[in-house]
Amino acid sequence: MTIWYKVRPSPRDTRDLVSCREILTLCQMSDFSLLPSLCPRTWKVVIKYSVEVNGLAVYSESYDVDTLAAELKQDEAKAVEIWSRRIKCVAACRKRKGFSSCVTRCLGDGQACGCGHEKCETVS
Repeated sequence: MTIWYKVRPSPRDTRDLVSCREILTLCQMSDFSLLPSLCPRTWKVVIKYSVEVNGLAVYSESYDVDTLAAELKQDEAKAVEIWSRRIKCVAACRKRKGFSSCVTRCLGDGQACGCGHEKCETVS
């Protein structure tokens, strides 16, 4: 399982392309450091959730951070539950037949089932 987040300039950003690349590089360098953020607020921040098997993506989604922030503000417990399900589903489907279909179903309804329909188990 890989969770990435990416910062991209919005179309409204009027800087030239070289400057955007330089700023993007600096933003990426400061992702997990104590450096202050250098990313303009007009840039779109996206979290990418991807499940891979031997480097082959079997499931992926992208999430706009502003939308996620609004969901957290509206109902934090539900937002956290949905994100924890992403981890729990992959763990529950790891040893089942039909891994990809198991993960896809589990993320939708919380049921980890072999091949997406056999011997289901609720993931909470």
